[in-house]
Amino acid sequence: MYKAIPCKKHPIFFIQWVRILKKNIDFGCIKCLDEIQEKSHIIYVPEIIENPSILVHHIPVEEQYKTLYKNLNDFSEETLEKYYGQLEKSLNYLCEYLKNFIQNGRASLQEFKTKCKESRDQLYQQFKIDEIYQLINEFGLQDNQDVQDQIEKKLNAISEKVNDDLMKEQSSKIKTIFKETQLAIYKLNLNCNKQISEISVQIDSNTNQLKHYFCTSFNSIYSTGQTFNPYSKNQNQQSNQESIWVQSQSSSEFVQIERSTFQFSVNNLPYYSSRILPQFYFEYILNYASQWQNCAFQWQNQQILLKAYSIFEPKNEEIVSGQQFWNKNPQQQQKQSFHAIKRRQCSSSFDTQDQNYTKLIIFKSNNKGNPIFGYFRSDSLEFIFSYNHNEIYPIKQMKKNMQNLGGDIQQYQVKNQIYSQSFIVGNYDMEIHANLIDGKSMLGQDFIWDSQNNEIDQSEYLFGGAKPNIQLCEVFYF
Repeated sequence: MYKAIPCKKHPIFFIQWVRILKKNIDFGCIKCLDEIQEKSHIIYVPEIIENPSILVHHIPVEEQYKTLYKNLNDFSEETLEKYYGQLEKSLNYLCEYLKNFIQNGRASLQEFKTKCKESRDQLYQQFKIDEIYQLINEFGLQDNQDVQDQIEKKLNAISEKVNDDLMKEQSSKIKTIFKETQLAIYKLNLNCNKQISEISVQIDSNTNQLKHYFCTSFNSIYSTGQTFNPYSKNQNQQSNQESIWVQSQSSSEFVQIERSTFQFSVNNLPYYSSRILPQFYFEYILNYASQWQNCAFQWQNQQILLKAYSIFEPKNEEIVSGQQFWNKNPQQQQKQSFHAIKRRQCSSSFDTQDQNYTKLIIFKSNNKGNPIFGYFRSDSLEFIFSYNHNEIYPIKQMKKNMQNLGGDIQQYQVKNQIYSQSFIVGNYDMEIHANLIDGKSMLGQDFIWDSQNNEIDQSEYLFGGAKPNIQLCEVFYF
């Protein structure tokens, strides 16, 4: 039973509340409340004893993580089953090639159910709720002032430990829980209906209902701001007004194609998809980039515009001849008649106009496990990512600048060094030679990498080996 403890400042009153702040934790009595202006984080001790979960709202972490815990705690399998079941029923009427998607979707759903419970319990543990509860309860049972002081120090140490975790990037346990839950949702492929031209109105309705469910039930992940969505509501109308530059595997030429005639084929890019990354992770990377106040992309009618696409293998003619995959410039033409196919030879030398493009490069290696990794760059954002490790490595200068309120990220321009034979990112965080085979990686030089361990050498963490040994490379221009 909780024992009434006299207040330090007002001994004739008893301690009745706790206040958890970012730097310290206060205890006080009713009299102390008259001396405090900020009372938003006051929690009464009897309420804590009765329901420890109320501490979550007052833990000094960013609101999105506390909201995520609430989302996970309120998660209803029955409601999700209701919406997903409607979508699944409609999908069963589609062609044979959709059966594979349905199986994957069901597996992802089961994975998400499990992930919700796991993430909720993990966040509860990372917030140190039981430890805080036990210490507060122990505080109320102690008469010894020294012991009480020790308990307060322990509580403050717990708060510091939580904050220290959030200062990390890839190795933050709380951020990892958030990211894994986010990816578990993405694996449901809620945009599947837009990837298929034969999609029915019923599937569109079912998918939007399911998406609305996640937007409202997981508002910690789906913010009210603009979220990446590569699929236009008026795709047919927009397609008549735009073209895209595509480079085939067998040629160094870019071909300008009308979006209205841009079809799925073995030689062309499926609309906003990657041949290397799974669709859910491809959208995850683009969504990550688009969250930086939409500064990384060119937008039209709230849609991200893909300007050009290239794909390379070591056996490609241009790679064998020593041309640079990172300097292939699509040389966008000005508006012309979109009813004719235009061909233009790519520039083999570095063109300053290439700097105006937002670029996403994705690599797949022939090393053990076929590691997949990549690099994103715009005039305001730059990062490396690893699909196999499920990690994003922001440039250190960008991270530092973001911690300065109102800073201008654009002052930290791309540090890529373009050499005649190598594509270099940062201070050799990633280097890939023009032949796509040779190179090296010293991750952590100019890009944040705090998840390193002794099991994998620094030079092999990204590539899965000492050299990149690239099997396939994709370059997207936005």
